Amino acid sequence: MFELAERGDAITEFDERLWLTMVEKATAYHDGRLVFRFQNGSEIDG
Repeated sequence: MFELAERGDAITEFDERLWLTMVEKATAYHDGRLVFRFQNGSEIDG
């Protein structure tokens, strides 16, 4: 979160370092679903 606050500008392209900082883990299931868990505890299921 500190890195986001320091940026000050909009994110317009993928930033691998930022992604790795924000994501705690990614889980892939047999049915093809992916679940991303972020450092703040929120999850995205897709």
